[in-house]
Amino acid sequence: MAEAVSNASIFCCFMTPEYEKSRACKHELERADKLGKRIIPCMVSNRKIWKPSDSSWLGFLTDPIIAIDFSDNDTSQAKLDEKTKELVRRIKNQPSNPTPKTSSSPVKLFESFKEKYLRENKIKRIMNEERSFSIEQSYINLAIVETKEQQEKEKKLKQRDQTIQEQEDEQNSNIDSHNNDILGTFEEIHGVKTAIEVENMFDKCKDKTNKVLVLGRAGIGKSTFCQYVTYRWAKGDLWSDYNLVVLIYLRKLTDSRYPSGTEYSLVHLLKKEYFPCDDLSSEQKDKFKELCNKQKVLWILDGYDEFVQNIPEQLKKLFDHLRETQHHILTSRPYAIAIPYDVKMEIIGFTDENIINYVNQFFNQLNDELPNASFEGEKLLKFLESNSSIWGVAHIPVNLELICSLWSNPDWSESTVLTMAGLYHNMIQWLCRRYLKRRNINHENMSKRAVYEECNKELEFYEHLAFRAMESNQIIFPPELLEEIEDETKIFLHKNPELLNMGFVKSYDENPVGNRIQTMKQYYFIHLSFQEHFAARHFLTMLKNSNRQRAIHFIHENKYNQRFRMVFIFASGLLGQSDYKSCLDIFWKTIEDEPLDIIGVGHIKLLIACLDELIDLTVFRERAHYLKLISQWLMMCTRRKQKYIQTNLIQSLNRTNSLMNTSYMQRKLIEMLQTKDEDTKLNVLELISKLKISKPNTKLLSLISVNVQHEQQDIRNAACDSLGNMGEKAATKDIIDTLMKRMRDDCLDIMSNAREVICRIAEKAATKEIIDALINAMADEESLVRWNACETLGKIGEKAATNEVIDTFINAMRDDDYYLRTEVCKALGHMGEKAATNEMINILINAMGDKTFGDRSKVCETLGTMGKKAATNEVISALIYAMGDTEIRWNACAALVNIGEKVVTTVIDILINAVGDEDYHVRSNIYTVLGKMGEKKE
Repeated sequence: MAEAVSNASIFCCFMTPEYEKSRACKHELERADKLGKRIIPCMVSNRKIWKPSDSSWLGFLTDPIIAIDFSDNDTSQAKLDEKTKELVRRIKNQPSNPTPKTSSSPVKLFESFKEKYLRENKIKRIMNEERSFSIEQSYINLAIVETKEQQEKEKKLKQRDQTIQEQEDEQNSNIDSHNNDILGTFEEIHGVKTAIEVENMFDKCKDKTNKVLVLGRAGIGKSTFCQYVTYRWAKGDLWSDYNLVVLIYLRKLTDSRYPSGTEYSLVHLLKKEYFPCDDLSSEQKDKFKELCNKQKVLWILDGYDEFVQNIPEQLKKLFDHLRETQHHILTSRPYAIAIPYDVKMEIIGFTDENIINYVNQFFNQLNDELPNASFEGEKLLKFLESNSSIWGVAHIPVNLELICSLWSNPDWSESTVLTMAGLYHNMIQWLCRRYLKRRNINHENMSKRAVYEECNKELEFYEHLAFRAMESNQIIFPPELLEEIEDETKIFLHKNPELLNMGFVKSYDENPVGNRIQTMKQYYFIHLSFQEHFAARHFLTMLKNSNRQRAIHFIHENKYNQRFRMVFIFASGLLGQSDYKSCLDIFWKTIEDEPLDIIGVGHIKLLIACLDELIDLTVFRERAHYLKLISQWLMMCTRRKQKYIQTNLIQSLNRTNSLMNTSYMQRKLIEMLQTKDEDTKLNVLELISKLKISKPNTKLLSLISVNVQHEQQDIRNAACDSLGNMGEKAATKDIIDTLMKRMRDDCLDIMSNAREVICRIAEKAATKEIIDALINAMADEESLVRWNACETLGKIGEKAATNEVIDTFINAMRDDDYYLRTEVCKALGHMGEKAATNEMINILINAMGDKTFGDRSKVCETLGTMGKKAATNEVISALIYAMGDTEIRWNACAALVNIGEKVVTTVIDILINAVGDEDYHVRSNIYTVLGKMGEKKE
């Protein structure tokens, strides 16, 4: 059989539970993989009953490859013929097998990493692993930002922590200082953030050894980032200086996999994580050590927060050695970091545009199974945009997938309010219904409560498991913990074999699983946030039964522990459900009890995060009390000496979904703005300009607008900034008129500020009022007002390219004002093809040849932005003629190249006809343009 595998070009494996159990099948497939054979997996068993687990040898070898599914419920001959033809087509289309290299070759060893990363080119959905996105599509501009002035900020925090410690000593307090752990993290240090491309991640590294810390909140995409960069390295797009990139999931470094008694090395780590079934040759080990010593290996260490709480003693030395001597990127949630890094970056969530792209991709994949899938996607986007609380959580990638999954399921009705707890509660219900369906239990007419009651024992098991694991700092659950949970709950896995297949956990086991019972495997939740949600459910259950004192003790011990932050947030949201309402008062009373942090910043931040989950629960009697408390802290922030507190409070409030949109909080802001003290008024306006207020009420907008006309310049500026921060809600006629008056201000800073605010508002809502006001300003007597109005229209871009604006620009192009004509050209460049009317193009052609016009280079650039509409014989001929003009020849070349990108054939034909021009400069520039067009095409 070994000879048959060696001589084969393609290896087809037909997967069943029996195939996975077979040692002979395992050896055959592993040999095919080693020899570089093309593998075509075919699924024969019913996927709903069995499929290879990610951690099994079969899952490891076949998971990245799309399998042909012969397990479809449709067993008709026509369906079988269709699948057979697909298999034949795959076989025919496979390239011939490469010449195998010897297995001991170091080159083969390192190439296997690239092959693995290239196979892992899909992002599986959490809730439906049979569907996936391309890794390049799934990443969708996930932004990474760097923090400037980091060391200075950290220095200030250390000084502050020292002051806190001194205060504690003076007061002889017995309370442990939580602030150093909580407030000294990356999330608390808010410097200026600057977008940075992945390719440039190491540019800020000053030492010879590149070390970068990448931080991100739960579900933000840290593991996706790791998969993305390893894939791009394997493609040759990234970091070619490294011969090898090794991705290590830190949660896998456990006692059970790395038993004590061995002094582990980097070679051990490589073999255990990537070659558990193979022996590495001496040549391979030596080559790997050589590359490590020469710093030609980049390590990607994912999930420090899942590792730091429970690092095996026997791995500490190895981890420290790796971190201190090797080039690496370490990812973590922010709270877990105590080790210093000079270069720290953060993965932030989806942008608004990313959300739109993701939703469209998600529902495009459902065209075959969901009627009007595209329409449902559009409906969801409208729903998200109209609900600020849901729109907020949707910026976290894992949450957006959950929302899309819920929306695509007809059992979920639209909700006007969706908190984090509510989102996960609905998702669990959805998975329970799927579980009941697999057990042939009719759930269609069951209420949500009935579904939970039907799955009560299963959910109880998960709740106990999640809480116990959180308490003991475990992410991967060893068999011993599962057995303890069985004893604790009296729910036994051998009697409930489907319990661990509900979709909440995955198994992790590198050994064959066919002959192993479920409790002998290791498991982890599909996402840490699910573990935190289940732990919160168990915690609240304890709070309402005989274990209340244990739950109270848990709050006292852990309420400022950032590792349990999400547990308390989920718990707060769950209090709105009937099952847990009886815990409402005791939960909040215990949160408010001693011990409390000394300064109170950590405490108010906890209150803000928890209250946000309860913001629409009007029956919460203490709601007004806590809102008042938060408003008092806001008032404190208006004092100049409290900048540190202000930074932390704003950060927490801006993470909430709707707290600042409540009538109470906005009423307090209005009261604060009505002060007669100008310094306080300025501080209040500056505070508002930094807060996310997506639904400001009319009175608040009006009061801010009044201050745009304040006699004090700083107050006018701060008021403008505040309006700009509120986006489309500030796009009223009165406010726009007020801002237009500020564009006529004697102070250049005020004029510039007002212009920027109008642009920011117009980005969200380019209303007729805004456009009309700017058109009127184009006719103002003051030239500076005209220039500003024109520049503002340009910054608004395509949204401002109305017929009225184009007519205004046509008139301005005939104006005697040189600078105005130049500003019009710039504005037209921003509007692109939408501004390319025939009359405008003719004016631009004439201007290009008129040496009295002014900055003719801008005319060329503008024509270059107009794409297909500018690809006329007249425009191209005029640009060719302009290539003989020494003042603008290079601008004309660039314009032709840009136009050529849109309509290559038309431009090339005209250029070729012009190569015989008498002017040497024209001929030379034509060849330059043709060369550049060729480069762009490649």
